Amino acid sequence: MKFHISRINTEYGTMRLTGNIFNAKTDKETIELIQLDIMGTDGWVGLDINAETTIELVNKIMQQVQNHLNL
Repeated sequence: MKFHISRINTEYGTMRLTGNIFNAKTDKETIELIQLDIMGTDGWVGLDINAETTIELVNKIMQQVQNHLNL
């Protein structure tokens, strides 16, 4: 199932996310991010979702994203 969060405020900044939710065999949802943007001073800035620093950021905000999606 595809999802889009148009704006989520985190302690690391305001984010915009697009991705997919998959149901794993363990009945626990898995989130795959397709796009992650952060609000910069001049608007949205796209982040490289494969970059190590972005992966670390995603890990830090993942619980908040799951809560937002009611997972």
